[in-house]
Amino acid sequence: TPGERERREAQKGIAFTLALETEAWARRDRDLYESLIDPYLGDDWEEAWRDYWRAGAESEPDFDATLLYVRDVDGYMQATVITEQPAFEWWQTNPYREERFYRRVDQRWLRTVPSAATWGETRELQTEHLHFIYYERDAAAVEAAAPKLEKAFVGMYRTLGFTDPPGPKQMISVVPHPIGRWSSTVPQLQITSPLLAQIPVGQSDGD
Repeated sequence: TPGERERREAQKGIAFTLALETEAWARRDRDLYESLIDPYLGDDWEEAWRDYWRAGAESEPDFDATLLYVRDVDGYMQATVITEQPAFEWWQTNPYREERFYRRVDQRWLRTVPSAATWGETRELQTEHLHFIYYERDAAAVEAAAPKLEKAFVGMYRTLGFTDPPGPKQMISVVPHPIGRWSSTVPQLQITSPLLAQIPVGQSDGD
């Protein structure tokens, strides 16, 4: 069908973009790396990706990307990609599953992020000690994670020899923009939507 032909053409183009990204890492070619980013992308994402590149300046450039599948979502091409990247923090693992978004600019496919408006309406979910604020697009992941996090949150207090967590509830906001570090602000925590995050292979978005 025309739609399937378009999807397959996009898959070829995105695979080529990923090959160029791998080449940019291997050659330490920052200009090539930045040429693969949508020039109309919001400053927060553009800076987050550039920071990641800068953070790897002293590391071995062992980057690799495997494209699994591409599909049309809200006018963007969403690509499921498995990446191997240099680890810059002690807690980072490899490989990762990423849901990347691309849009066609002239004859190229550039990495981008959909507008926050495409995440849908705001929702809320509360457990005994946690209060989640999120968007429709992340509903399945949050609803899967909430009971596990509630159990872990209470368990953490008890392991440390404290009584159950006192009020007010810990607020967790899942947002469609990058959060460089988890904030120490209490009782509020912001994390990036799992749809835009690196997920260790073998784990679900809820995990």
